[in-house]
Amino acid sequence: MILKGQKRKLPSEDVEVPDQSSPLWESQRQFVFSVSLNKYQRSQELPEPSLRRSVLIANTLRQISLETCRSPPLDQQASEPSCSS
Repeated sequence: MILKGQKRKLPSEDVEVPDQSSPLWESQRQFVFSVSLNKYQRSQELPEPSLRRSVLIANTLRQISLETCRSPPLDQQASEPSCSS
């Protein structure tokens, strides 16, 4: 029985680690980045943008940018400059 406030955990053998260098992973990451950027830009056009929504979207954009800087695809390593903070 799970008590109130106790988190359920998956057994370690059930946890799947996605291959972050796969084309599917890259396309999903690019899609999430473009959707998040679009949402952020649209929300800033409102007279009173929601701070909570803006922060959540900005954090998503930052996280994706950091992931991209940590592991750029092999074909982009030579053509693009390294990421800077």
